[in-house]
Amino acid sequence: MAADLERTVSEVTDERDRFGAVLEGISDAVLALDEHGRITLANRAALAMLRCSFDPQGRSAMDLVRAPAFRELLTSAAEGVAQTREIDLPEDPPRWILTRATPLRVPGLVIVMSDITELRRLEGVRRDFVANVSHELRTPVSIVRASSEALLDGALADADRARSFVESIHRNSERLSLLLADLLDLARIEAGQRALDRASAAASADR
Repeated sequence: MAADLERTVSEVTDERDRFGAVLEGISDAVLALDEHGRITLANRAALAMLRCSFDPQGRSAMDLVRAPAFRELLTSAAEGVAQTREIDLPEDPPRWILTRATPLRVPGLVIVMSDITELRRLEGVRRDFVANVSHELRTPVSIVRASSEALLDGALADADRARSFVESIHRNSERLSLLLADLLDLARIEAGQRALDRASAAASADR
């Protein structure tokens, strides 16, 4: 019996160590809560993400994540159904955390969190970029159209005026080509075929 007990304890200890190693190797933040919402386990990623410099075990999860949406998530998940929400942390600058709460077989929850702040920032950059390019496209298109209409309406008969309109069409067609190249670069970046060059992006924005 003593040998069996020792073997069982050894197996449990090994299993615990393996679980701990896996948990600490996960890049996402992981919290385990009891039925009262108190933290029973937190990996290093969770402490780093939530900027916690103390041992949170036994503390309420709400002490670490002070956001109404987080409280609502815990309340909904406690009813027995896994929930996923994007939590907006009221910080300066603000951060966005994608959070999933999953009920355990025993009373309690497992919380997995991923910081998606950079993703949201890039989405904002993309929206602004597309909006700016769309706005910038209107001017050269309008000039090309107006110049071509002037040529068709009789400006071709005046050599000086015709050259001016043709030069305007050529200049703005080059501008259109640059804008379209920017859009193609954006499509390649989104498809993972090209890395984002911040210097080039800044130059495009200035252009």
